[in-house]
Formats: sequence, C-alpha cells, structure tokens
Amino acid sequence: MNYNACPQRFLVVAIAKAKMKMRQPAAAPQRDDHRAFAGAIGRLLRLSRAKRGMTRRQLAHASGASERYLAQIESGQGNPSVIILESIARALDIPIIELLPRSNVLRMRSAARLSSSTGSSSRTTGRAFPI
Repeated sequence: MNYNACPQRFLVVAIAKAKMKMRQPAAAPQRDDHRAFAGAIGRLLRLSRAKRGMTRRQLAHASGASERYLAQIESGQGNPSVIILESIARALDIPIIELLPRSNVLRMRSAARLSSSTGSSSRTTGRAFPI
C-alpha cells in the first residue's frame, strides 16, 4: 500500500474545491434601491389589501401564498416573483401593475434621502404614493 498517495489525493481535491469556489460569482450586496423597491411593493400590497378589506389570512388563502410570506413582502423583507405578484393581484382583483411602484416615485424618495443627508432644507410630505 502506498501511503504517499493520500496526501497527493488530498491536495488534488483541495485544489479542485478552490477552483470551484473561484468560478462561483460572489453574491452581490443588496443595494439600497433594491430595498426601497421591495419596501414600496410591500406598502402597495398592504394598501391594496386594506382597500379590499381583506385580512392577510384571507389573501393567503385566495392567492396560494402563505401568511408568513405575505407578511415578509409587506414588510419589505420578501422578494416576490412575478408569478406570486400575479396570483396576489388576481386574489385582490386588481391589475398586477398596481402592485409595482412607479420608478419616478422611487427616484424622488432617493433624492429626498440624499438631500436630507447632505443637509438640504427641502422637506418631503412623507407620502410615498398619492392616495
């Protein structure tokens, strides 16, 4: 039995694992605009659900999404797929576009955040979306 082969095999396996890690792209850090977009979807979902007078449980039953997932989406922590948004919109009897924020509103909010961090005196109304 050749005991010198074991260290070589270990080295080959270690090199192969290192190469595999190098090929995998690093996960991109979640950007602030992604969080703002997810938060805006959550606010629109909560507002639409409230307008329909539906509880989260009722919406979960009608859409096929779990209550927990709906809570994550409404809090801005969830990242719903288009299919999930479509099933939620169908359950709320609204077009899916009503669950998607307008991009100009997000840009205005980002600009307001930047101006407040730089000391600008402009104020916002605090409303993310017109009612």
